[in-house]
Amino acid sequence: MPKRHLVAPLIALVLLISACSGSSEAKTCDDIGDQTIAQMQRLIDSVDDEFGQMTLDEFLTTDGRPSNLDELEAISNEIEKRSDELGCSGEEVGARVTAQLGSLTAETDIGRVFLELMISGGI
Repeated sequence: MPKRHLVAPLIALVLLISACSGSSEAKTCDDIGDQTIAQMQRLIDSVDDEFGQMTLDEFLTTDGRPSNLDELEAISNEIEKRSDELGCSGEEVGARVTAQLGSLTAETDIGRVFLELMISGGI
């Protein structure tokens, strides 16, 4: 099955939790970028853990939401709040995230497709 059929469930996941990520411990905008990468890795790990044993066809019948999505959203909200408090621009955080995209890993086929879409900007 072509990867483009995975886009809808994967976009739903990323839009929900990875636009801004971090924690109240951040002291700089670089810290926010680091926390965003860590949050993205948590998302990939959740996709691997929950959906990794499925075929692509089986995955497409799900809503693509890992069971810990509420927890991930709460962490993302904390990071976004701290980013706002620090006055971080999207460009600052985005540059830090872009520089670290190569550190993200996935263990399963579905996780790797998800990761590839994140890195290529498809999500």
